[in-house]
Amino acid sequence: MKQAFEVLPKDFVSGTSYFKHNEELTSAIPKITKNGAVVVMKDKEYYGIVDDRAVYRSTQKINKSTKIGSFAVKFPQLEDQTSIDKAIYLFYTSQAKALPYISNKKVLGIVKRETILKAILSLHLTSKLRVKDIMSSPVIAVDTSSSISNAKAFMQKNKINRVVVTSNGKTDGILTYRDIVKNTIAVPKKPTKGSKPTNISKASVESIYSQNPFTINYNERVDDALRLMIERNISSILVNRSDKTVGVLTTKDVLESLVKSSGIISDNIVIFGLDTYTKEYESEIRDELEKMYDKIEKFHKINVEHISLNVKRHKSKNYELHMRVWLGKRGVISHGLTGFSLDKTLSELIKTVYDTIKKKKEIIYMKKETLGRYDEE
Repeated sequence: MKQAFEVLPKDFVSGTSYFKHNEELTSAIPKITKNGAVVVMKDKEYYGIVDDRAVYRSTQKINKSTKIGSFAVKFPQLEDQTSIDKAIYLFYTSQAKALPYISNKKVLGIVKRETILKAILSLHLTSKLRVKDIMSSPVIAVDTSSSISNAKAFMQKNKINRVVVTSNGKTDGILTYRDIVKNTIAVPKKPTKGSKPTNISKASVESIYSQNPFTINYNERVDDALRLMIERNISSILVNRSDKTVGVLTTKDVLESLVKSSGIISDNIVIFGLDTYTKEYESEIRDELEKMYDKIEKFHKINVEHISLNVKRHKSKNYELHMRVWLGKRGVISHGLTGFSLDKTLSELIKTVYDTIKKKKEIIYMKKETLGRYDEE
């Protein structure tokens, strides 16, 4: 564990592509797809990072006039003296797939999340953890007959990157944002003569989801799961118990478990992502989370170890909230929600999380007929 306090080795830094903030986004998409992220500059200064998720999640129509700067996020930067444990913390709080590495005010490249995960594995930082200790639940699921557009909007609303795909109530595969974007987002092309425009988003999930997803038993070591995710270049793995899907383990779960155990976070309620506008509401948000904490603590045999809430306020003035509640041996409850009112969105999210813990269901299905609502079964 002591090695995690050492500074990031220079060989952690990967080369990347650089774009001016006013360049066309379409020209950068091939590089983003290939490398996962690119650096955006303005007046020779670091302006932000654009990764594949920024493109996947956008509701903005992309065309030749779309500038890459409008998609850039100014993620925190890594520097010469940044330690490995600090890098883990920054990757967790920013949820970035890559962070810029800056030396003497010059961007030398990027450090990919994958590189940090490899370091975690080689330093044996998760060797004492079992999958069941840090996996997220409940599992969010859609039926194979659900439309791609409904599944995508459902993921956007609930701020999740993947859903389990079921057939006749049984797990049959997994659908990720990457699956959707590979089939629905591409650099605009002129239709060939005689061809008809297609809209695959109206097709069913069955046409693009990945069958036979990677799985692991809930009692296996986190090291084994992390090694599999790195080898297969995946960010999540389904968790099974007695051939039933009971959770999902993500790279975020791994990062959060280390941040939580490192002592960097000493409070049992942590709020991330507040900007100058939302900072003034921090005390009210904390009050609501403490009320929920006290209510959950009254449940029989349930102990709340930690609650984290990530708050993002977008340019469109809507709010993106993501909450995770650590319940010790009972795993981690994870939910996200978006809305235009901070207090109403927080209230709805708290109710959703509370009800989920109270009922402790292992899988949630999206209703076919009503977008954004779900049944618990």
